[in-house]
Amino acid sequence: MSCAQTDHTFPPEFRNRAVAILDAAYKPYHLQLFSGVQHGFALRCDLNKPYEREWSLAVVRGVVMGALTYDRLLQGAEPQGHC
Repeated sequence: MSCAQTDHTFPPEFRNRAVAILDAAYKPYHLQLFSGVQHGFALRCDLNKPYEREWSLAVVRGVVMGALTYDRLLQGAEPQGHC
């Protein structure tokens, strides 16, 4: 989950509940919480503002790495990297 600090569609209480549900079910998840941005920042950021641009790129990196990790888990491979 890549979440904005300010998000009217997925406020903190919903985000926290989603994490609690995943924890209770022992499901893998990854949570990124970006401060100082609002819902939609990853797609509608102002690329002339370094802060917004870097957070947007961080979302893309997180989504790609999450997808690759999930794919390896589905294939039965152990995730690689350092904990």
